[in-house]
Amino acid sequence: MYQLLRAVSHLLPLPFPAKLWLKSLALRLLPIGRLWVVLRRMPKRAVCAELGVWKGDFSQEILRVTRPRRLHLIDPWHCEEGEEYKDEPYGAAKGSQASLDGMHKDVHTRFRSEIARGIVTIHRETSAEAADRFPIEYFGWIYIDGNHSYDFIKADLQIYMPNVVPGGYIA
Repeated sequence: MYQLLRAVSHLLPLPFPAKLWLKSLALRLLPIGRLWVVLRRMPKRAVCAELGVWKGDFSQEILRVTRPRRLHLIDPWHCEEGEEYKDEPYGAAKGSQASLDGMHKDVHTRFRSEIARGIVTIHRETSAEAADRFPIEYFGWIYIDGNHSYDFIKADLQIYMPNVVPGGYIA
């Protein structure tokens, strides 16, 4: 159903079991109805991040269930060219940059109250670009739901692991 990877910096480079976990994660996604199981296990009132926001539906659930102290929403909302993206909703074959720009605007509108109160911060950039903005051991937990390919998930884990507090989570 789901797996959690306890974030500890000594896992770099990723050991063999983590590589299998990454591969299985890249091959299947949980329907949003089951994701609440993951959220219920996340620390409440933590500083957290969602890598890959899309329309903000799961971001809304993060706010409702965990009531974070800070929530960083990270997504480039960028239309990708190339054959490897033809089946992705953010691929040029299925959408346009204009539609993703509109989606980004809608997410800002959706969370305007939380942004005004300093709870939500939106970062319109790739997860790799945003990573340098955060100090080491900053996040209580991070939810990865960006590019679902093995290489991108592995990169997100490697880049963000140092940013998670000891005992924190990457899900």
